[in-house]
Amino acid sequence: MHENNQQYVRDGNFYERWRASSIKKYEGENQINNIQATFSEARKQENEEFSVSSLLKRRFNVSKPEKLETDEVRIYYQSAYIYFRGTDKYVIDDKSKHAPNTYVAYVADKNSKKVIQLSFDSIGERSDNSEPITEEWFIKLCKSIHFNKPNNGDVRG
Repeated sequence: MHENNQQYVRDGNFYERWRASSIKKYEGENQINNIQATFSEARKQENEEFSVSSLLKRRFNVSKPEKLETDEVRIYYQSAYIYFRGTDKYVIDDKSKHAPNTYVAYVADKNSKKVIQLSFDSIGERSDNSEPITEEWFIKLCKSIHFNKPNNGDVRG
């Protein structure tokens, strides 16, 4: 059994969200992969640290992210192994105890109010032919994000 699902939401020119999920049966268990990208063009620079802190508190119960910068963007990210028992959420952020299954990043453009929040979750046992997601892969993905330059109202045909 293999199920795929996609969802796309757009609110005017300032907000977009795309989400894709995949469910595979493997050894009698479900393997669920979920990726979500949320784009906003209305970020307030002074709220950036608060937005990052809130995002990570909600997902990981921590508010201090890893941070790196390129010439174009600031990338805040965190990863951990997250699982549920009933409605209780457990977060293991010690990578020596368990490989992460959840990655979250907040990628802010240095030259505009644009931001992308990116998350990836993988739940369940991985099938033999699927590669595990690594922090290096996730950071490479975040670094590959390039925001369009504002055109300052110029209209060119």
